[in-house]
Amino acid sequence: MALSEDGKEEPVCNSGRVEEPLLKDRVPAPQPDESNGPQPEDGLSATQACRAEDLSTSPSPFHRTPSRLSDILDARRARERTAENLPNYAENDLGQDGLAALLSTLTESQRGRPLDPQVRDEIITRPAPIRNYPEHASPWKWDEPKDQLIIVQQNIVKSFFRAIDQKQDDVIALFIDKNFVTANTRNCDGRTPLLAAVAAGNIRIVQELIDFEAEPDAFGVESKKWDTALRRHVIIQRTPLQLAASTGNLTLVKLLIECYHCDDSLIAPDGQLALRLAAENGHREIVEYLPARRGGGWRRWKNHHAKAMARTERALRNIYDFFKFLLWSIPRFFVWTVPKKLIVQPIRKGCAWCWKNRTSFGPWCKVQVQQLPIRIKMFFAGIWEVMKAVPKAATRFGKAAWKFGTQTLPKWLKQMFLERLPKTIAIVSKWIWQGFAVAGTFLRDLTQKIASLLHTLFSALLSFFRNLTLRDVWNGFRDLLRAIFVTLPRKIGAWLVLFLDVAYRAMNTMFGGIGLLVYYCGVFLGYVAVYVPRKIWIVVVSLGGSVAKGWEEVLVWVDPKGEVRRGND
Repeated sequence: MALSEDGKEEPVCNSGRVEEPLLKDRVPAPQPDESNGPQPEDGLSATQACRAEDLSTSPSPFHRTPSRLSDILDARRARERTAENLPNYAENDLGQDGLAALLSTLTESQRGRPLDPQVRDEIITRPAPIRNYPEHASPWKWDEPKDQLIIVQQNIVKSFFRAIDQKQDDVIALFIDKNFVTANTRNCDGRTPLLAAVAAGNIRIVQELIDFEAEPDAFGVESKKWDTALRRHVIIQRTPLQLAASTGNLTLVKLLIECYHCDDSLIAPDGQLALRLAAENGHREIVEYLPARRGGGWRRWKNHHAKAMARTERALRNIYDFFKFLLWSIPRFFVWTVPKKLIVQPIRKGCAWCWKNRTSFGPWCKVQVQQLPIRIKMFFAGIWEVMKAVPKAATRFGKAAWKFGTQTLPKWLKQMFLERLPKTIAIVSKWIWQGFAVAGTFLRDLTQKIASLLHTLFSALLSFFRNLTLRDVWNGFRDLLRAIFVTLPRKIGAWLVLFLDVAYRAMNTMFGGIGLLVYYCGVFLGYVAVYVPRKIWIVVVSLGGSVAKGWEEVLVWVDPKGEVRRGND
C-alpha cells in the first residue's frame, strides 16, 4: 500500500503503478458524535452512514461497497456532489422507457427486426435472472418468440461480461439490480463474472460483484486450450484467488484473503494451488504472502503423467504400425497379393473363358493356322528393314559419340571441376565448421555445468548443508542431465537438419535434377532408419519427465517455499 498526498492509502500494483481508488473512497465516512452516535450525511441513509463508519474504522486496507444499485448511486452522488456526470439511465433510475432503449440496443444487431411484445413484456415486467448462458439458437431464427428470447438473453450475458472487461461498474450494477443476471451468471465458456473481473484487474468491480453475492471461492473456466499431448481440448478451472495469484496481482490477493476470507487451500481439478501458481509464474511477493500449502501434489503429477503416458502410448503404437507394415504388409503384398492378382486370377479367368467358349475354339485355331504363313512373311520383312537401317544408325552413333567426346564431355568436366565442385566444397566446409562450433559450445557448457555441480556438492558437504540444501545439489545434477540428454540431442538434431539443407544444395549444384532425385531417395531412407529410434526416444523422455515431475513434487511437499527463499537470498 502507498500513501497519497492527503494521507489516504492507495493500492499499488507490482509495477509500482497506482491502481484505481478502492471503494472505501466512494463512500465518505461520517464524523461520529460521541453523545448521539453516528449522524448521517446529506444523501446517505442512516444504515449507509453506519456502514460507512464501520468501513472507515476497519483495520483492513480494503472495504466493501454498498450492496444494491441505489446505494451505489447515492454513494456516487455524495462523493461527486453532482449528478451531471452520471449516465442517463442512472440519473433517471432507468424507468420502463430506459429499459426499452437498452433492449433495443441489445437487439439492434438482429437486422432491425422488431422485438416481439411478449418477449419484451417477459424481460421488462417479469424479469427472471439468467443464471447460465442460454442454449444456442440460430441468429437466423427470429420469428418465434422463443428464439427471440434466447437471442436477447445471450446478448444480455455478452453485454454483461463486456461491461466487466471494459470496467463499467454502473452497467454491471444495472444488470444485476434489474434482475437481468446474477453475480454468478456464467458466459458461454463457463467463466464467472468474478473471474472476468480478476482477469481485468479491477478492484472496484471485484468488490462490487462480491457485494452482489458473487461466490468468491467458486471455480470457473479460466481458459480452454488444445493439448498436443492428449490430442483434445483441456479446460483450465480456477478460483478468483488462484487467477489473481497466477497473474501476480498482489493487491487483489490481499483483498480476497483479508476482506473476503477466500480459501487459498482449494485445489483445482488439475491439482494447482494459489501458492503453486504464484511460484510457477515467478511472483515471489505473493508466494511470501501466502501460507505454505502442500496439497494437490498427486493431482499435479497425475495430470503431467497422463500427458506423458499419452505421448508414450502414441509412440509405441507408431512403432507397432511401423513393424507391422515392414514385416507383414510388404511381404504379404509380394508373396500373396501380387501372385494372386497377376498369375492365379488371370489363369482362372482364362480357363473359365476357354471352357465357356469351347464350341468356337476349333474354328479359331483353324483361322490362326491359315494366317501363320502371312505372319512369318511379315516377320522376315521386318528383319530385312532393320538390317538395312543398321549402317545409317551406326554412322549417326559414331558422329554423336565423337561430338560427345570432343565437345560435350570436356565442357561438362570443366564446369564440374572449375565451377560446381568449388561451390560444393565451400558449402560442405561451412557446414563442417558449424558442426565444430556447435561441439565446442556444448563442451564448454558441459564443463561449466560439471564444475558448478562439483562446487555445489563440495560447498554443501563443507557447510554440512547449512547454506545449501539437497535440492540445490539436485538442481545442479538435473542441469547436468538436461545438458547431456536434452541440449546435446537438440544441437545434434539442429546440425543434422542443417546437413539436409547442405546436401540439398550440394546435390543440386553438382548433378542438377538427378542429384535432387538421389537426395530425396536418401532422405526417405534416412527417415525410415531413424523412425523407430525417434519414437523410442519419445518414450524415454516421457517416462523420465514423469519421474522427474514426481521427484519435484516430493521436494515441493518437503519445502513449499524453499525455491523462493533461495531466490531471495
